[in-house]
Amino acid sequence: MKGIYNRYFGKDKALRHYTQHLVIALLMFLIFRFFVFESANVFQVILFFFFTYLIDLDSVITILLSKRNAEFKNEICGMVRRGEFESIMIYATKNHKKIDNLKLHNLPFYGIFSVLLVVSIIFNYVTFGYIFLALVVHMTFDILDDLRNLGHLKHWERIK
Repeated sequence: MKGIYNRYFGKDKALRHYTQHLVIALLMFLIFRFFVFESANVFQVILFFFFTYLIDLDSVITILLSKRNAEFKNEICGMVRRGEFESIMIYATKNHKKIDNLKLHNLPFYGIFSVLLVVSIIFNYVTFGYIFLALVVHMTFDILDDLRNLGHLKHWERIK
């Protein structure tokens, strides 16, 4: 049991970040399913969990397009060529706090997604509500994780 905890929840362990995102997303999905939207079809469930992780492509795109992150790019491209996908997640978990200048992980987009979530709730746009809930929950977790582990939100302050 301790091995499972360390692998999936321990600080800077293999899949901590992704596992914690999944657990928090599942809890928030269930809360919204039963208390806010009161419905969810299979398509909406799939969209929710897809968007929970889709926003992290922001990091991948930043790494692949940025000259500042050449070390990360070379490591990840090598792992992709070797088919080491779990190694990519482990590497990303251990190093994702070092990557800044992300295009979507910032306070303005957090605000936009939050407003769109509220609009979706008000007008009962269930599918869009689950999409924006996934994005807001993911970003909220990232913000709290940065405060806990880094002690600041400097990567979130503005669009770079």
